This record gives sequence, structure tokens and C-alpha cells, in this order.
Amino acid sequence: MSPELQLVGFSETLDWRSMEFVDLNPLMSCSLCSVVPKVTVVLECCHALCELCYENVFQSERRCPLDGEGFEESQTNRLVLTTTQIAKRKVRCCSFKDGCDFVGAIEDMKQHFFSECEFHAVICKRCNLKVLRKDIVEHCKEQCQPRGYSSDRSSHDVVNAAFEMGKKLDASLEAITDRLCAIEGQLNGHAEHIGEAKDGVASNTVALKKFLEHQERLTAHGDFGTVNDKLFSIVRQMEELATSIDIRKYVATGVTLADGECTAEGVISSESGNARVAKDGDTGSVQGLHGGDKCEAEDVTSKGKDIAKVIPEISERVSSMEKLLGEMQPVIRLRNNMFCYHIQNFDDIEKEALTEKKVNRHSSVFVAFGYSVKLSLCIAECDGVMYLGVYLYICQSSRDSLLKWPFTLPYTVMLVHPTDEKKNIECRIDVFQKISTCGGCFSRPDASGNNGYGAPKLCKLQGARKEGFIYGNSVTVGVRFL
Repeated sequence: MSPELQLVGFSETLDWRSMEFVDLNPLMSCSLCSVVPKVTVVLECCHALCELCYENVFQSERRCPLDGEGFEESQTNRLVLTTTQIAKRKVRCCSFKDGCDFVGAIEDMKQHFFSECEFHAVICKRCNLKVLRKDIVEHCKEQCQPRGYSSDRSSHDVVNAAFEMGKKLDASLEAITDRLCAIEGQLNGHAEHIGEAKDGVASNTVALKKFLEHQERLTAHGDFGTVNDKLFSIVRQMEELATSIDIRKYVATGVTLADGECTAEGVISSESGNARVAKDGDTGSVQGLHGGDKCEAEDVTSKGKDIAKVIPEISERVSSMEKLLGEMQPVIRLRNNMFCYHIQNFDDIEKEALTEKKVNRHSSVFVAFGYSVKLSLCIAECDGVMYLGVYLYICQSSRDSLLKWPFTLPYTVMLVHPTDEKKNIECRIDVFQKISTCGGCFSRPDASGNNGYGAPKLCKLQGARKEGFIYGNSVTVGVRFL
């Protein structure tokens, strides 16, 4: 059964009459006051409001009164219903509650209701009951009973009955008073618990604010600068380790293995503490190695094989760790609302992009205005041209339940020039305009994270090199929140 609705602004005779529509779109009526106006405003949650209800909601907290979903004016749609359109809608007769089963267009129903309907109801003046007009004569003749009071009981009986009723009322009131007292005691107990809960919430709120402030401070330049120095120190130490463990140098100046035998070519003698390389004519040294010192030669051969196996593995691990640490460049906060991500080894990234056609490099997750985010550099080919793109990703964090969703902070992604800030290439992202088409990028993220949103063609790779954005085999991208 359809709900009863009331027209507003369409007809002087039918406005504000309760009607039951048969084929009206629910978005054409107000979900709150049940009127059918000329204009309805459809919220993002698919509830429709008349202009009066919408203005009252919009000027207060901008949340749908039915489900509590927040909205902005840019996210709403307005539907217009003309007099011609409403005239074609089918409705039941306004007297459908009294038994009329007429169904037709509004104009036809109007003609029927005022000229033909036999189910208009009136009030009987004798008994004050609602009776159909067509049945009023028969009602008065056969069914109508004038309302009055008559009794065969004496006045004494009436007084006794009233006295008994009074005693029952006193007992009932006493029981009600006792129950009210018990309820009052329970309410007082609940009030104490609520006070304790409020104190707990207040203390947790203070602790949470301190935690968020601490998280914000961790993104400051000073903190990350310390971590950055430590990382670069580790890289330098690994470079020294890699230099000291050079396989080719060791083999060239040490032991040479061939067919499982140990030769004296290049063997270093350290008898007198000075290095001495054996010559081809130094037969004494050769004979000593192959003759009396055969056991020592075999031992050298065995150790040489072990070193030849171990050193490549060490060198490979050093290279892998250097690459990993090279990618762990932190995000540096330059100002309160600007963050930069410095990417090294750009030549290697460019070579990878030329092969794979698309390469991404992501920063570590950092906190901006309470939200966990990360920056990403993308190098991709489009129509035979390589472009640099910058994206911002919204990441999941333990603070998400305390934040406002969807993410609505406008921001600007940029390619940062190393020497001249005025040359920065920037692209502003107006989040409000993008939510309707790319809402998944700004909604509350799950464990898998959201897709990033930014500028895929911020700058051509060739132009970035020409303008000096790639300096010292590195490039810097950034984001500024507005």
C-alpha cells in the first residue's frame, strides 16, 4: 500500500488533500514531510527533500535526518515536476478510506471526487459518528442512538461505587509512586555511570590529541632528517664494504684456480712483511709451492674455492641492500602543509620504464592532518612519449574511525625544481569535484588501500631533464595541502 501524500503548489482545490498515488516515483515526494512539491532535492544517500526541508537541514549540520549521512550541495541533484507531468499520474479517490475504489489520472479523479463520488462522509449530529452521506437517512432511522447516560441504580449505589473506585485509584497511585521512586533510583545510578564514562571519554580524547600531535611531529623535517642521515651513513658503510670485498682484485693479486690446481702466478709472499710477486724465472718459489709445500698449496686451493663462492654472494647482498635503502628515502616536511619525496637512482628507474613502459616508486606512509597518505612517482609512456606523473594515495590507519570521510582536503601535486622554487610544475586537485567520479580514491580505505589520484602527465621526461629537474641522478616530487 502506497503512503498518503499531499500535493503542494499544483492545484487550489487538491493541494493539502491526502491522496494515494499509484505510479509516482518516490524521489518526487519529500521523504520527511510527505508532500509532492514542484522541486525536490535528492541527496547522495538517495533520500529526497522538498526545498523547505532541504534548507532547514542544509543550514544546520548538513546530514540527512533519516540515515545521518553527510552531504555537500555539490553532491545533490534537483528534480522538477511540472503541472502537466503531475496531471498524468494515477491516484485513488480522496475518499478511498471510506470505500471508494476509483483510480485514475489526477484531473479525472478531481472531476469524479467533486461531482460523482458517493463516498463523501459527514458527521451525524445526533450521535457524532462519521457516516457516508448516502447512508445518513437510513442511519438516522435504524441505527442512530442518541448519546446520553441512564441508569436504574440509586444515588446511594452510585456513591458507593465512586468510593470503591476512589480506593482502587489510591492503591494504583501508591503502586505507581513506588515504581517511580525505583525508576528514579535507577536513573540516578545510570547518571553516575554516565558521568564516569564522560570522564573516561574526556581523558581518552586528551590522550588521542597528544598522540595525533606526536604523529604530526614525526613528519617534521628535523625528525626525518635524522633518519635520512642514518640511512645515508649505512649506505656509505656498505660502499666501503663492497670496495674492500672486490672479487676481481682479490683474484688478480691472490690465488688463481685452474682445473682444480693451484699455480704460483701472482702469489704474494709475506715472509719479510713486504709484498713480493713471483716472477716467471723465480723457480725456487715455484718449486717450493709444488714440492715441499704441497699440503699448503692444497689448503690454499680449497680456501680459494670457498672464497670464490662466498664473495659473490656477499657482493650480491650488498648491492641488494643498497638498492633497498636507496628506495627508503623519507618524506620531508618543508612547511606545515607541504611534503616532499626525494627519489634517487633515477637513471635506473628510467631504464626500467623504457623496458616496462610504466614504473612506479612509492614513498613511505606519512601523516598529514591526521590522514595516513603516501606519494608516488609514475613514469609511463603515452603515444610514444614518456611522462612523469605524481599521485597521492590515501592509506589505512588506526585513526580512520576518528576522521571525516570521504577525504575532502584539496591538494596540489608537484614536480619540485632543485634550485628554483618558481620553476616547480604543479597541478591542483579539487577533491570535491572529483568525488562524484573517483570517490573510491577518497573514501575510507580498507586493508588493500585506495587507488591514487593525481596528475599522470605532469611533465614530459625529456622536458624534465632539459629544465634541470633531474639533478644528481635524483628527482623530487611533492604535495601541498590547501
